[in-house]
Amino acid sequence: MNIYRKGEDKSEAIIFFNPMGTNKDFWNSLIPAELYDKYEIILFDYPGFSSDFVNQKTLHDTSEMVRNELLIHLDKPFVFCGYSYGGMVVQELLKESYIDLRSVILISSQNQLTFYDKEINKILHNTISMDELLFCRFLTILSYDPFFVNKNNLFYMKLFSNLKLSPCSSAAIAQQLKQMSNIDKIDFPVLDIPALYIYGENDRMLKINSVSEISKLLPKIEIKKLPESSHILDGKLLSENILEFLNN
Repeated sequence: MNIYRKGEDKSEAIIFFNPMGTNKDFWNSLIPAELYDKYEIILFDYPGFSSDFVNQKTLHDTSEMVRNELLIHLDKPFVFCGYSYGGMVVQELLKESYIDLRSVILISSQNQLTFYDKEINKILHNTISMDELLFCRFLTILSYDPFFVNKNNLFYMKLFSNLKLSPCSSAAIAQQLKQMSNIDKIDFPVLDIPALYIYGENDRMLKINSVSEISKLLPKIEIKKLPESSHILDGKLLSENILEFLNN
């Protein structure tokens, strides 16, 4: 696992967990500049993204890798921030207790997967194994609202280009989809810490039951539903909400 740390002299850290199919560069335009003044910023890549592919059958396997290669070496208070698949890795990590965990930020992340959700993941899994261009077309329709797709009807080509040019392997993406398909529900002990949950009101990949269940497990959570937004949220709005939460 490749780990990238900036600002190790800072007294607190934020660990960012990438969504499915992306490496650490996903966060480049999303992390507010002000955070670098206060926090150590920690980014990392999952196996198969800018590194050798490693077989990890379950979400637990991935969370154990993060715990063993990163968390046990961290000696300062920290914040978890996970987007989509990354938020599910965070929830898996929350099954263990951490003295230095200060708060949690979850973005467009599921807590439960219905039959419908698993069917979508299975289709994506099979598609990326057979036809990467078709995979990008399907993922675009799922991740963005219809207005955006109609206005940018070749956007899937950008995703396809990024996939072909990136150091990410299709096997690593397929593995993440398989991990999520094996999840029914992620249960972790109730945590009495500040938390933020951000999602788009038109998110086709998120069910309201996930929001409800996460609220039960994180009773101090603040819910932010962004209007006219889908699974991929506007970077400026996302940054503003993260910054506002951390500054309170």
